[in-house]
Amino acid sequence: MNLEILVLFQNSTGVRTEIGTGLIYYWPGERAKEEMKREKIINLNNRTEEYLPGPKEEVKIFSKEQVVLVDKLLELNVSKVTAENLLKNNDQGLIEKWIEAINYSNADDKAAYLVKAIRENW
Repeated sequence: MNLEILVLFQNSTGVRTEIGTGLIYYWPGERAKEEMKREKIINLNNRTEEYLPGPKEEVKIFSKEQVVLVDKLLELNVSKVTAENLLKNNDQGLIEKWIEAINYSNADDKAAYLVKAIRENW
């Protein structure tokens, strides 16, 4: 969503001077997206349309081994989205080694330590 704005400058005596125009870019959060989906927008020609199209779902089919790895990561309190992203973007062997090695770690937050180690290819 883009908003066009008028940029003004006000000096110490209170005189305003127009500097120009600019654009503000706005990326709505999840709550705003949900609210916009519930509302209908009436266009200038009085047609009612939904404001935002639905998200395009990315289809990624995991092998049985990868599903087992996701489940193991979930048991270690790694979120499902993070676990799937780790599998998409990192070597499966590295993930398996870190799942085994994290049990010997003294880290307070093993999930965070594990994710950082995999992402940074330790």
